Order: sequence, then C-alpha cells, then structure tokens
Amino acid sequence: TVTMTIRCDTIVGKSDSEYIPADGIILETTEFAIEEGDSAYDILTEAAQTYHIQVENTGQWDMVYIAGINYLYEFDFGDLSGWIYHVNGSAPSVGCGEYILQDGDRIEWLYTCDLGNDLRNGN
Repeated sequence: TVTMTIRCDTIVGKSDSEYIPADGIILETTEFAIEEGDSAYDILTEAAQTYHIQVENTGQWDMVYIAGINYLYEFDFGDLSGWIYHVNGSAPSVGCGEYILQDGDRIEWLYTCDLGNDLRNGN
C-alpha cells in the first residue's frame, strides 16, 4: 500500500475560490492498495475517481502532466504556480506517469506558487 494527500496550503487566503479548502487539504492522507507497476499518476487517477476530485491532465502514459486538481490550475497564482508531487518527502526527477511506486511510499500532491520553493518549510 501507499498513502497520498492532496494539499494547497500555499494559496489558502489568497483567493475566495470555493475550491480552496480553509485548511488547504483537498484529500486527507489516504491509503491506497497498489499493484506492481502502478505509477504516482495511477494513484492520483484512482483517488480522483473514488473521491470525486476533478483532475485535468495533458499527455498520456509516462508523459502525463497534471494541469489542474480540484479546479485549481497551473498559473492561477502566478507564472510559477501549479501542481507538483513529492514521494517520501522529495520531488522525483521524473513525471508522475513514470514514477513507479513501492510499498510504503508517501505521495503528496502540492500546489506551489514558486516552482516548489515555497514548499520547503515543512510542507
């Protein structure tokens, strides 16, 4: 199994959008069963279907790019804003469709306003 959370703490209070939860948490840390070969994108897709979370992406297979989650999109909060993912606390060097998960991995989808630089302090 793996766990995944989806958060947008960096934009809480920056907009009155109904899609930004007051606590910044779109999906609490949730456990997912994985099969061999599952990618970070596969689990995001499963979560979106299970918990009715809107996800918009471009590309496919291993070249997928996440443009929006929960109606929050890249560039909504500046030129350097958008969604990034971390596994076990750090940003992988490959796209979410290429990142093959291992048992026990912790996936975080995080909204950044500064290419991830605003996430280094505890997020």
